[in-house]
Amino acid sequence: MKDFGYQLRGETSPHGRQRVYFTSHPDDFDLYFEEISQIVLKKFDCAIWYFRDDPDDEDEYSLRISEMQLFIIPITKNFLMTPNRARDIDLPYALKHNIPILPLMQTSGLDEPFARICGNLHYIEKNKCDVTTLTYEQKIQKFLSFILVNDELLLKIRQAFYARIFLSYRKKDRALANRLMELIHDIPFCRDISIWFDEYLLPGEDFNDAIINAMKNSQLFVLCVTENLVNEDNYIRKTEYPKARELSLPIMPILSAALTDDQMNSLKNLYDDIPEIVDGFDPGQLTNSFYTKFTDIAMSEKTEDPMHLFFIGLAYLNGIEVEINHNRAAELITKAADRNYLPAIEQLATMYRIGEGVMRNPEKALELYEKQIKILSESAEDKKLYEALYDLLKFLYESDFLFRYKHFDCVKRSTIRIAEIAANIELGMGEYFKMFSLLAFVNVLDDDICNMFVKSALEYLPRAYGEDERMLSEEAFFYSRLASLYYQRSAGYIVYNVSANPVYKEQRKQSETYIMKSIDLLEALYRKDPIKWKGDYAEVLSIFCSMNYSQPFCDDRIIVKNMELAIRLYRELCEDNELLYAVKLAALCLQSGDYLAFEIDFLWEKALGICLDLDSEKYISEAPEQGIPLRISTENSADVYDIRRIRKALSLMRYSTALYEAYAAKGYDDCWLELAQAYSCLSRLLSCLSVWIEDVQENRIEEIRMELLKDCCKCYQRMLAVLRTFTEKYPEIKYKSQDYCDLLNAGDDALSDEALNELEHLAYEKDPFAECYNFAVQLYENDLDEESLQLHTDLYYFFKEVYPNADAMLVLMNLYVYACSKEHPNEILAVLLEFEDDKQTTQDKLAGSRMLFDYYLKVAQCYLEMADFCTAEQYFTKANEIKPRFYPYEAAEFYGSYAICKKGLGDLTMAETFALKGLEYFMSMEHPPVKEWNKLCQEYASILIQMGKENDAKEWLDEMLPEE
Repeated sequence: MKDFGYQLRGETSPHGRQRVYFTSHPDDFDLYFEEISQIVLKKFDCAIWYFRDDPDDEDEYSLRISEMQLFIIPITKNFLMTPNRARDIDLPYALKHNIPILPLMQTSGLDEPFARICGNLHYIEKNKCDVTTLTYEQKIQKFLSFILVNDELLLKIRQAFYARIFLSYRKKDRALANRLMELIHDIPFCRDISIWFDEYLLPGEDFNDAIINAMKNSQLFVLCVTENLVNEDNYIRKTEYPKARELSLPIMPILSAALTDDQMNSLKNLYDDIPEIVDGFDPGQLTNSFYTKFTDIAMSEKTEDPMHLFFIGLAYLNGIEVEINHNRAAELITKAADRNYLPAIEQLATMYRIGEGVMRNPEKALELYEKQIKILSESAEDKKLYEALYDLLKFLYESDFLFRYKHFDCVKRSTIRIAEIAANIELGMGEYFKMFSLLAFVNVLDDDICNMFVKSALEYLPRAYGEDERMLSEEAFFYSRLASLYYQRSAGYIVYNVSANPVYKEQRKQSETYIMKSIDLLEALYRKDPIKWKGDYAEVLSIFCSMNYSQPFCDDRIIVKNMELAIRLYRELCEDNELLYAVKLAALCLQSGDYLAFEIDFLWEKALGICLDLDSEKYISEAPEQGIPLRISTENSADVYDIRRIRKALSLMRYSTALYEAYAAKGYDDCWLELAQAYSCLSRLLSCLSVWIEDVQENRIEEIRMELLKDCCKCYQRMLAVLRTFTEKYPEIKYKSQDYCDLLNAGDDALSDEALNELEHLAYEKDPFAECYNFAVQLYENDLDEESLQLHTDLYYFFKEVYPNADAMLVLMNLYVYACSKEHPNEILAVLLEFEDDKQTTQDKLAGSRMLFDYYLKVAQCYLEMADFCTAEQYFTKANEIKPRFYPYEAAEFYGSYAICKKGLGDLTMAETFALKGLEYFMSMEHPPVKEWNKLCQEYASILIQMGKENDAKEWLDEMLPEE
């Protein structure tokens, strides 16, 4: 395998230095390696390793990178959007093995694709600062200070070891050497013995001086014995082994791989006076051999001093003169922290926070931060306590919202404490702004506290820093965060009605002010450097557009103009890589399309025709709505309406689905729900447009309307297919059933028409599947029977195979329609009885509903056709118990069928009663249907004849049977 390269401060050796691994997309290496290396080496005397080729030996490559203490990755378009070793191999390896990762964002606006690939890793962005107001370089060095050890601490760690072993091994035996080191340190009294080993012996390097010095400072020479010691000439036989004998250093050869007798004889011949070989596969023999060599250490009491435990733990955590062993490191540092050793507590908190050597555990990290503050409160000076409280609050601020909500009492306690301490220490203007900003955003759950610190931060902001570009951007981001904060408080993202609440109205005004300030600042930065600030400018414009979605706070044309600009910027950002901003652009186009279609009836009446300067129609040139004239009039109105706005809304929605589809097709399959939502929105607007143009008097309008309906049907089918794919890829994620059945428990024997309408309204408003069902009904009403049945069929299989917990009423309604499309009673029953088998618990909720009555009646009629009168009677009884509000015709049909069932069972008395009841309903009608009346009359007469009442039957037929 090819060798790793490395970068150091000067012309020295990488031996003994902490190891940082730089990995990137191949095209990014020359752009960023030198700059980032200089930032790191400026403060830390470490070795920065890199590997520029594709590894030809995966095991060897994994072994080498397993020794690294930190991965540094520059985040770019190339890294995120194209296959490369850094993204596809190195990043997953580091995450799996709990090796800290430092992502360095080189381009603004990559947060969404970064989150999709890297999860919730915190990154440092080159062109942006946050409430800490540290520079890019300072942030990198601060992060590294949590991972790497400074020179002073490094010396203390090395001094903590009781003895040193010099480990000699062949480079190709590195894996065996690692195993041997672990075996040695598994011996309890060897835990505090360091092992010197030449981590990466590179061809052509002169390590002689370093090796000689290491041997002089060692108490034992351990030789890793494998066949590679005898099969070829090597550096150990020529240099290391003779030098150890020359220095009279005790030698212990340890068998690390099986040797043949010939190889064993060759070993003794090639290595003069080699001592007896210790069997490395025999733990007892290995322990006894080291016990003999280190009797004094083995006989002494192991120190449990917390400082000593901490230093040895750091050694194993960072691989300082020992192998990296995360479990042992965590165990030792935890012991020191349990003894209230502050550096150990702080180190362990950081480990749990960033996942260094342990699994990330924010709860454990918070517990340790609080423990540190408690100890500092009793003994430390205010400055140290202030810094600890600041770190705790920043940790909470950077945590997810639910975690912060859970621990908001801690937030409030820490806020009060740090504010008290800040009054007693000297802080600069910038530090005050930094603190007030942090306290404002970490306290968003308490409006009063948050407002107080926002006010303070705003007071210090203009005095804290100059007008340099970095601070202008910080001010812009600060204002955009404030805008989002106040907008959310005003319920802008949920349900918005400021007229009822003056507090919300005021917060809405504040959000408007702050977002406009942010836009102005970023627009100025964008004009100075379009390439650098394009992503951030587009992002703040997107925030503006989202804030104006539910209720605009400025002129419609300004909103549309900013939508247009944001879309254009995102499209320009996609030029180098069409998928880089695809998801953001798709979301913005969908939202913009929704906005343009918002309250479209009102807009139609006002004849608003806004033509965006966006060339999105080219993506949908064959779309049916393109055939609708731009200016149309309706049948009953003299007004002429401009429909460009509706067409533009559909254009944007269609473009959104195309972008999502392209993104998913490239393998980024984490946007399925967004794609389904886009199809749902597009379907809804297509359906509405087909209704709106129904009375338009223009050529081809009816043909276009049918095309719109068919296109809408395809979109709903695609929505269901996308959701099916999502479920297959993420089976652990289940849909939540939306239950609208509380309307059914109003106490009436039957569900009122008003309640049924309300149920349909709720389903339409809240459930895309209900929209889909309603549209399938709409297709049938427009004589598109084939499309209607296909959509009902797709829904049937979707509920059956993908979403079994859907609203029971909706499932039953669709299943009923699908079942009724079958020709034979046994086919209809096979479908209908699925609901009874799978939905027994939900039938109780539907008790009393007309839909359930229709269901029971249909099942009963199927059994009746099959002459299974006993089973049919069970379902007629269930239906009869519901007692819905009948139309006379429906009641007549029900009691007529029930009478036939009773007749089949031989219960002629009840058959006569039900037949008469059905006939009474027919007689209550002003114009009863002749054919159905005749049929029931004949059936009634037949029952009378079977009862021996032939005369009554003849009399009834003579008097009551009308002519057809």
